[in-house]
Amino acid sequence: MEGEGELLDLSHLSEAEQTSILEVLLRDSDLRCLDEGRVRTLQEKEADPVRLRLLSGAWFHEERRKRYRDTKDGVDIIQASIRGRKPRTELSVSGVFKGQTEDAPPTNNNDPSSQIEDKKEEDDKRSNRSPPTARPRPKPRSPNPQ
Repeated sequence: MEGEGELLDLSHLSEAEQTSILEVLLRDSDLRCLDEGRVRTLQEKEADPVRLRLLSGAWFHEERRKRYRDTKDGVDIIQASIRGRKPRTELSVSGVFKGQTEDAPPTNNNDPSSQIEDKKEEDDKRSNRSPPTARPRPKPRSPNPQ
């Protein structure tokens, strides 16, 4: 794709709109973590590798990786555009929300104690958030005009 490495021009968005986009990206990150937990439990329960591949969605991720192997993730591009810097593939989504920048030195991900602390921080943030609320369903329209 042409201009793939460039940032998107989001200058026309208000601060509230940018905040809304970041909230959606954060929610996406949370959903990805929940899905990873679901896949972990599936791996423990399911013995058949073919069925596990189907249930976990691994087949979809493999196909998407094949099709879009030369493109950057849209989440990374949008976050970088909002923050006004170039997208980095080494910087994780959680790193962006923790305030890390591309100039920050990489953290030592091999240290188990730092991974445990990071996990505790993420769990604390999740527990402080209010649960999603159900939206009311719209009433069906009657065919008779009144």
